[in-house]
Parts: sequence; structure tokens; C-alpha cells
Amino acid sequence: MSKFESDHHISFLPDPEDPKSKQPEGPSYGSVVAWVFVINYVLGVGILGMPYAFYQAGVLLSSVLIIFITILTIIATMWLVEVGSRAQALFSAGQLDLPIAPADERSRILNNTSQIQTSDIEPRPFESAPSSRHSTLNHPNYTSTPQFQITSTKFEINQLAGVFLGPVGKLFYEICIVLYMLGTLWSYTAVFSSSMTAFVPFPGLSWDRNCNLYDASVPWVWDCEWTYLIFIGLYAIIVLPLACMSLVDQQWIQIILCALRWVGLFVMYTTVLLSMFYHSYDEDPKISGPPYLADKVLARPSGFGIIFTTAVFSQLIQHSTPGLVQPIKNKNHLARVFAGGLAATCTLYIILGVLCATYFGSHTHQVASLNWVNYKGLKFSPAGSTFWLAKGVSVFVVLFPVITVVSAFPLMAITLGNNIFFGLPPHWTNNGKNTKLQLIIRIGACIPPLIGACLLKKLAVIIEFTGMSGFFVGFIIPGVLQYVAKRKCLNVFGEQGRTTPYTSFYSNIVFVAVG
Repeated sequence: MSKFESDHHISFLPDPEDPKSKQPEGPSYGSVVAWVFVINYVLGVGILGMPYAFYQAGVLLSSVLIIFITILTIIATMWLVEVGSRAQALFSAGQLDLPIAPADERSRILNNTSQIQTSDIEPRPFESAPSSRHSTLNHPNYTSTPQFQITSTKFEINQLAGVFLGPVGKLFYEICIVLYMLGTLWSYTAVFSSSMTAFVPFPGLSWDRNCNLYDASVPWVWDCEWTYLIFIGLYAIIVLPLACMSLVDQQWIQIILCALRWVGLFVMYTTVLLSMFYHSYDEDPKISGPPYLADKVLARPSGFGIIFTTAVFSQLIQHSTPGLVQPIKNKNHLARVFAGGLAATCTLYIILGVLCATYFGSHTHQVASLNWVNYKGLKFSPAGSTFWLAKGVSVFVVLFPVITVVSAFPLMAITLGNNIFFGLPPHWTNNGKNTKLQLIIRIGACIPPLIGACLLKKLAVIIEFTGMSGFFVGFIIPGVLQYVAKRKCLNVFGEQGRTTPYTSFYSNIVFVAVG
């Protein structure tokens, strides 16, 4: 977390010998920890929608497309790193004059991994920097050479959009990121309620009824509808108080739930892989094997839209780049940290997508974990008895997404609420000091996704909507920022402003146009 002296005397100049490897002030972490954070940031409910998207588009087309999206995501993320370094150089040269925003709570909880004070996690108002031209020109080490680096000063993306794209560009970004976050919260709510409705019978309504929303063989009746709505109410009762809490009070909950998520994924991989070589899904005699593959179609062009938006939604990390980059000790490793983390999640998506789409075939559910409702131990079948150990596996896999979305909802709600709060005019928020208004906005931001999940339940549709807004957040805006920031540096510094320590082959305008 960036820390400033009380007298606001700030030096933005880096060590000129190696601006790329400058150690960040305050808490920091190494490249391996950063790699883990990237994976944890990216993995979410998107992986549960991936098998359905793989079936709809075919496993080969889906694999190729998600690899392509992953490459574009890595490039777009490094564009934002480069834009941040250009903003720092312009700021140090007195060409930018803007407030320094506090890191959002989610970034600060990650940046303070060893020792976290409650005072550090509470929101603070925007701190206005002194005139950047005055602070740099009077600095004894000031030089006209552009100082491209990532320091303890963190430029959030909405700030970068405001500086380089103006008020309209900033507003456009904020609308897109709010829509993306609302859609993400919406998907969390739908996954929780549909999973609970399918597996947890409710007395008087679904006690003796199959209420699997994604099973076309059973009718979705009003008893199921009421059960679904009741579980949305239960979800609200759980997550709304968590969204009002400081993340300091939740840190151990988050760590435990993160560990359970990894265990759940491992169980899904191993059980479907073993079943693939033991028996066909639902003991279908038409499927020969082993391996028993219900679907062998490599490409379905009609499913391009769903796999595209699912891939964008599932790999999106660009909006979190500033908070992840600033604390990393060795900035020389930024490219490999993001490339390694996103390559890991891409691999996890492809493995689960291929396994589930080929084994379950047309029975692949939009929430993949719901296929484990019928897990009987080395086979999946709606009929037949269930061994106690297999029943335990079934319960764990079906309910582990429920645990995941309970932990994820408050994180996203806090980030969304803070984005809206700090985007309001300062006189509305008393320069960020009106904590009551901030709490009201945070709770208010949770309401639309809860209502939306009552009206639209299908995860695939929600992901398609959210993925479209995520496309602008993840690719369009970073590309435009890269182009405008480079032009600005060329105008200010001449040819010295063409490259930064983070410039590579993908910084070329051709890649910006493709992105």
C-alpha cells in the first residue's frame, strides 16, 4: 500500500540506475507469491461454466480460442503496466496533475500479507498530490530524461482513463467495470441458489422433488421456483453482513475457502477422468470405450459466441493489474508472472472443459459441478444406489462452488462499492470521509445482482452478458490507453519517450489494433 509523508513532501524519482527493479515501499512480495495471487484472482465461477461452453463450441475450437484469449490477456495486462510507467514518467516531469487514489480494499489485503492493521484497511479519502511540476523541478536529482518505472505511487485504471482519455473515456470505463462487477455478482448468486436448490431439499417444497435447473429431463415447477428464491434470500442474509465487514475480519475465512476451492477442482478432475475409463455416462450402451466419450465433435461454429464470452469472463484480470503490480519486488519478472499465472488458469480450464464436455456430452450442465449430483463412484448415473464415500464426494463437489461464491461475493461487492463511492464528486462524499454513505452504496450495489438472479437464472446467459462488458474493460480500453499514452510521451519527451523498460514486441501499434 502506498504511504505518504504527513507533510505531503513526495519524491517520485526512482533510482536512475535500474528503474525496472526498484523495490516498492511498504509491504511487498516475491514473484512466486505474485504468481499465486494472479491465479487466485482469475479462478472463479468461470471455470464452472467452461465445460458447457466447450461442449457448445467443440473441444478443439474452444481450446484454440481460450489460448488466443489468454495470449491477448497477457499482452493487454502488460500494456497497462507500460501505461502505468508512462503515467509515472509524465507525472514526475510535471505533465500530469491528478489526485492519488487510495488502493481499493481488495488490493490492500493482498499487499499486506504479513501484518495488517485495521486502520490500513479502512477507506481513506483521495489524497491530493502537490503540484507535480513543483515537486520534480525543484528536486536536486531532476532530469529531463523520462523516468519510466513502477513505484509506490499507484495509478488506478480509472485515473489513467481520466488522464489519457478525458472525462468521457473515464466515464465509459467506469460504466463498463460496474457492469462487469454487477454481472459477476449476479453469476455468484445464480450459482449459489441453483446449486442449493438442486442438492438441498427444502421442507414442504422440494423435499421429494428433483429441482435441478439444468436438467432438461425434469420439470421446473413452482415448488422449485420458490425453493430457488428462498435460497437467494438465504444467500443475501449471509453475504450482505460480510460485505459490510472489514476484510481484516475475513482473512482466515478467505484463506480456508481458497484451499477448499483447490481441493474441489482436484476432486472434479480425478473423478471424471477415472469414470471415463470405467463406464459411460448414465451407462449409455451406445457409447463404446474405454475411454467412454459421449461427444467427439471438435468444432461447432454456432457455439463461438458462448466460448468467446466465457473465455473473456474467466481470464479477466486487467482491472486488477495496478494492485498486483505495485508490491512485486522484482519488476523484471512482471511479464513472466502474468504469463505464468494466466497460462496456469488456461491449462486448468482446458483440462476440465475437455474432460467434462467429452464425457458428459449433451448432459453437460451450465454449472459443471451439478453433474456430480449423479456421481455413484467411478460412474455417473441418475439411477442406482450410492456408496457412502461416493455420496460424500458428490456432496462436496456440488457444494464447493457454494462455498466459493460465499467468499467471493463480499470481495467483489467491496470493490464495486468503493469504485462507485470514489467515483462520485468529492463534495458528495466529504472528500471520501463519509463512511455511512460508503456503506449505503456498498449495500446498494449488492441489491441489483440479487434481484437479477431472481429473474434470470441461467449461468451461461449471465456470463455472456458479463463477458461483453469485460471485453471492453480487458482489451478495448487497455489498447486505447497504450496508444494515447505512447503518443503523449512522444510529444513530451521526443524519441526518448518511445520505449519503456516494459516495452516489447507486443507494444507495437499492430498488436494494439489486433487487441
